[in-house]
Amino acid sequence: FTQLFGNLLLKNLIARPRPFAVADVELLIAAPGGYSFPSGHTPSSFAAAMAVFLWQRRLGAAAFVLAALIAFSRLYFYVHFPSDVFAGILLGLLLGLGGDCLAKRLTDPPSPGNQAHPPTGRR
Repeated sequence: FTQLFGNLLLKNLIARPRPFAVADVELLIAAPGGYSFPSGHTPSSFAAAMAVFLWQRRLGAAAFVLAALIAFSRLYFYVHFPSDVFAGILLGLLLGLGGDCLAKRLTDPPSPGNQAHPPTGRR
């Protein structure tokens, strides 16, 4: 979902050029195509880290460190502005939390007091 919302919707809606396109910089990697805002790698990695963190905190903490390194790499390689990465972090965290809520709603059985359709039968 981060790719659909971030890469297909926001990138094309905002259409921000990448930093290397507006400054004369020699890149260390192949120049990526497309627009800059928001970072595509960052929300994906932070959404995954959030999902792991909510499942198992210790492993999730390590996943957040990895996600932060991925976010930093986008700045280091000069393919995103800091605001692209910051927006990607926020988007990833929100979508990770939303995914967790949706997964719980779909997998947890309803509690007896919260059933949408209470059981019918004779009393």
